[in-house]
Amino acid sequence: DLARVKGIKRWEIGEIALCLGQLYYYSYCRGGDHEALRSAYSYYNAIVTRGYFDLPPHTSQRHLTYVKRKIRFIARYTLVCIYLNHLSDIASNLSTLRELADLYEGLSPNENSDIYHILVREGEDMLHRLKESQHIPIKLHSAPQGLGDLMLTDAILCMDQSNSPKLSELPLKMVRFVQTLELEKGAVRNIKKHLLYRPTADVLIACLAAVGAALQSGTAVFAYLNGNVTTGGVVLGGGDGLKGCDLGFITRKPMMLCLEGSGMGEWFKESGIVQRASNVPFVVMVDEAQALSEYLTNPILALSHHLVSVNPTRDLVELQDKLTDTIVPTHTRLLSLLAAHPSTPHAITSYLSSPFTSRYITRFVIASHILPKPVHIYPPLPDDLLSSKDLLDCINDLLSV
Repeated sequence: DLARVKGIKRWEIGEIALCLGQLYYYSYCRGGDHEALRSAYSYYNAIVTRGYFDLPPHTSQRHLTYVKRKIRFIARYTLVCIYLNHLSDIASNLSTLRELADLYEGLSPNENSDIYHILVREGEDMLHRLKESQHIPIKLHSAPQGLGDLMLTDAILCMDQSNSPKLSELPLKMVRFVQTLELEKGAVRNIKKHLLYRPTADVLIACLAAVGAALQSGTAVFAYLNGNVTTGGVVLGGGDGLKGCDLGFITRKPMMLCLEGSGMGEWFKESGIVQRASNVPFVVMVDEAQALSEYLTNPILALSHHLVSVNPTRDLVELQDKLTDTIVPTHTRLLSLLAAHPSTPHAITSYLSSPFTSRYITRFVIASHILPKPVHIYPPLPDDLLSSKDLLDCINDLLSV
């Protein structure tokens, strides 16, 4: 009706809805407000159901501008569906995207037309991996009373995942971290998430500074940095690399920092981060093999893959079902061991009250006993705890399902 009365074309209404949806999506990326993500989905879904980007029957479908516009929209809509875990919508979008990629290739054979087929293949890989862990519930359980004194309020997820599964600017690792950080439906408070894909060092430093300045007493931030180390520092995106001295100011705030990527171990040792953070609870997890994050965000799937690699005759889905019943009591046992041991560093026990950071720490302990390449935590856990019978029994119980 609006299109008929005011002379506005349907695709123009679609462009307005697309812009509004994109604003809500960017708002989610900057702050992690789940309502903003649902609003973005509502606008994108309305574009599909009302056919705002569908051409009238008498118009030729072989129109390059139309194809580009719809590809751009479907790709953005798919990103929102991935965050919301709407697998049926993702599959439908990929089918549409595949048809549009074929059409675009026919219309512009001399251009780099394969770029959209690459996008489809990325989406299909992402969908397969999401389905692989679809039936694994992500639940939030209250931490035992009397442990630690810090609560997690912010999370900064910074990734350069050019060689890992992703769709456009959305890496699979970022999706899994976001899913573990989302609270159960009806929770009073949500962790504020800041999602940075391939940022410059200046952008990351500005984000860290803003988050650190806003931290209240008794709160902390989780930061995950994934990149590759060069002579110029940690390369996360464009511009100069991140140097250890760039993080000096944030060591005055409580933080759990996870560093993952080639060369991160040596870079961390040379950075002097822990020494500068001696007066605040500052925990650093380091992994150069790019495997720790899967244990932090999806330990059931990570353990299932490990057990299948040891015994290929095991069924992956059956293993995940069994581990689902085992992982929560194992977490509780490990948490109690960490809290009760007299030599556990104060920086680590400070984070045991948060249901998220306590899980990251216990999952790190599991990964440190299983991954073929060593992972490190600073300040280190006492050797007598890591080699104790009680802790090894916890690990063996997981591996014997």
